[in-house]
Amino acid sequence: DPCLPQGFTWDWLNCSTDDPPRVTEL
Repeated sequence: DPCLPQGFTWDWLNCSTDDPPRVTEL
């Protein structure tokens, strides 16, 4: 899961702060 660990995001995507965190933008 690219959204883990929580609070960490890749440069090319954004992750929500929901539980579980999920990719919100590619």
